[in-house]
Amino acid sequence: MTYSSTILVAQQSVESSMIPIYVINLEGSDNRLRRAAQQLTAHGLSFERIDAVNGRQLSATQKRAFIDDKANRNKFYRPLSDGEIGCYLSHKKCWQALLESQSEYALVLEDDFSLVGDLKSGLAAVLNHPLPVDIVKLCNYQGRERANKFSTELDNTHKLVIHDKPLSGCCAYVISRFGAKQMLAHANKIYRPVDTDIQHTWETGVHVGALHPYPIAQDNYFDSDIASKGRNKPKAYPLQKQWLALHNWTPAYRARRHLVTLLRKQGRRTYPIPATNA
Repeated sequence: MTYSSTILVAQQSVESSMIPIYVINLEGSDNRLRRAAQQLTAHGLSFERIDAVNGRQLSATQKRAFIDDKANRNKFYRPLSDGEIGCYLSHKKCWQALLESQSEYALVLEDDFSLVGDLKSGLAAVLNHPLPVDIVKLCNYQGRERANKFSTELDNTHKLVIHDKPLSGCCAYVISRFGAKQMLAHANKIYRPVDTDIQHTWETGVHVGALHPYPIAQDNYFDSDIASKGRNKPKAYPLQKQWLALHNWTPAYRARRHLVTLLRKQGRRTYPIPATNA
């Protein structure tokens, strides 16, 4: 099976209203791309391959252009690893691709995903309900779960869940055009891992929820690839993690409470769109 070096579109027949699906894949990881394609095409879904950024191949000059060292020192608890840099820049490419498209939403997948549920019906449940949420996680990181603080039924099968803290990991999520625009503005220079930044909703202005049951799991079929390119994490700043946890507790609580209030009112920044892939 042969793939383009930049974009792969799986052959299938669906309505033109389908939201774009972006699969982040590192050059040379053909087996991972093949497995991703097999899963999506089996469900009648097309996708675009987004060429992942290999953080280990970035020069020191390039890293200085991408990273805010002062903010990293003040707002995170250790320097970023090469893998975290590459991972963040790869997700930024997906957000930019959404803004350059005609769609209001996109599904972003890292190539270590595994479809374990009905992705089409899950997308329809998210997109066809008035929700004040701009990122909806479709997978929990390595099966880890957090305490639920609020949930609302979307249909007979699915619920939108608000956790005490947004889920870690970025294996699979739906993002709105507004969310992409906000995240790109926030991440002009990066200083935290992408999933950690998404958790800081009071800074980004992007509300985050999760879909239950998760239609996607993180796949153990292959070893980690994108983030593993320079995954060894640098030494942490002394006591910084504990200080940040205390410092961020109040704004995180207020942001969650505000989102729950919006959900109870069922407001939304953007309009619902027709069910995808119907």
